[in-house]
Amino acid sequence: MHNKITPEQLVLIDAALKKIGVAYVDTRYEMTDHIATALEELPGDFDRKLKSYIVSHKKELKRTNRKFILIAFKKSLNYLFIGSIKPWFFLLFASVFLTAMFLRTFLDRGDVTLLLFLSYGVLSCMTSMPNVYKAFLNKDQFSVISGFGILPAPIVYITIGMLKWQKEMASDALVMLCFAAIISVSALLLVTTKQIKKHYKLRYNG
Repeated sequence: MHNKITPEQLVLIDAALKKIGVAYVDTRYEMTDHIATALEELPGDFDRKLKSYIVSHKKELKRTNRKFILIAFKKSLNYLFIGSIKPWFFLLFASVFLTAMFLRTFLDRGDVTLLLFLSYGVLSCMTSMPNVYKAFLNKDQFSVISGFGILPAPIVYITIGMLKWQKEMASDALVMLCFAAIISVSALLLVTTKQIKKHYKLRYNG
């Protein structure tokens, strides 16, 4: 007979993994599922089972941590791919591009690209800052997907370069397409990060 693991017990498993040095929160969740399944097969008191399992599998858990990081990484990529083929992503891309082209009829190219750069800067801060905070000040809540969430920060250098490169580009459309792509991908990272965090929060009653 299976001993169904409760949400409260999942939290205890997560805490035990944290104590042995499993850092990424989404990796801990994947390993929590693995351990919970194993504990459900064992008879007896949950606390004793958990303590015994962690002690007897400590080296193995640390060794397989990379495996679960890869699992979490693949799941994050899957979320990103699914988001990239949803209608909202294409609508956002088209809206940014068409709005930029419309503004170009009234403003110089440099003014439009500056507006796009500032828009990206705001979106980049919204996406990156919470994840940077977790990376340095709240490490036990940092995750694989948080690493994706930090990406818009270094990409800002590309947009700075675009402010210079746009002067050399022959086509307004190409400049606006580049910015539309950068802004849309940054928004995708923001949405995906929130979706995965919500998924884990609901799953583990966080």
